[in-house]
Amino acid sequence: MRQFGTENASTARQIIVTKTVGVEKRLRFHDATGTLRDMVPNCLFQLFAMLATAPPSGFDAGTMQARKTDVGRAVRVSLPDHAVRGQCAASRLEGRDLARYPAEPGTDLANRTATYAALLSHVDNWRWASVWFYPRTGKQMAQRIAEVAIRFKKALYASSKDATVDGLLPNWLVPHIQPDKGISLSFAVKQPGPAVELASARMSFRYADWFMVDANVGYKALMHHYMIGDRTLFQPSNTVETGWRILAGVLDAWGSGTGAPIDHATGVEGPPDADELIERDGPRRCWRPVAVNEGGGP
Repeated sequence: MRQFGTENASTARQIIVTKTVGVEKRLRFHDATGTLRDMVPNCLFQLFAMLATAPPSGFDAGTMQARKTDVGRAVRVSLPDHAVRGQCAASRLEGRDLARYPAEPGTDLANRTATYAALLSHVDNWRWASVWFYPRTGKQMAQRIAEVAIRFKKALYASSKDATVDGLLPNWLVPHIQPDKGISLSFAVKQPGPAVELASARMSFRYADWFMVDANVGYKALMHHYMIGDRTLFQPSNTVETGWRILAGVLDAWGSGTGAPIDHATGVEGPPDADELIERDGPRRCWRPVAVNEGGGP
């Protein structure tokens, strides 16, 4: 008999940008700014907009920018329980001893500046109903990664009498941006043998395997587009303002003392409260691991 699942069948999108370095020589800037202001409006939300935008009628700058602005206007982040911030604790990474962030020279020991931020958000329109988006970013993490991870909906029932819905493995489509540009697809396959036992398999494509990749092509591309007058990769003022509007409530709450930063060890996935944040969407929800093997892992 086919078995129906009880877990929320919604999909999930994780937008992940992490770094192994700390604030380094940008201490004065970061102490006044924090990871949320530094990374989310101008980096994560741009990936967010490209992921959630409706198919454009054309690829000219005006059309693309308008579609991304539409997405930004519909993004919602509820407070105070849909945002988590953390600070790096004293630890050791890649042979270096790293101090707890507020204890670094030049910082206020009582400061509440975040080096990690995770959000639970949704796009308030019919296209993305019941789909959660999870942006997160942090410094001194296990690996330098920039990627978008798309988890597909779980089947409502298992087609085999020997399988259960709860035992079905998630399927992921992951565009990888850094350090290796490419895309991977992870899916469940039946293992060889008479029993119905599933395992996760992966197909992957990397640009470096097929093309000569320039390590500095990102900024070169921006400069090239700037010089020829192509605004497609640049953000108009209304899109920038939309990104800051989304964060205004989070920044106000954190500024008033809500949600104090949580210490987390260097080189890990982040503070435990971030795990609790994503688990609210379902008991089997979890962050894709930052410390993954080549190609993005399963």
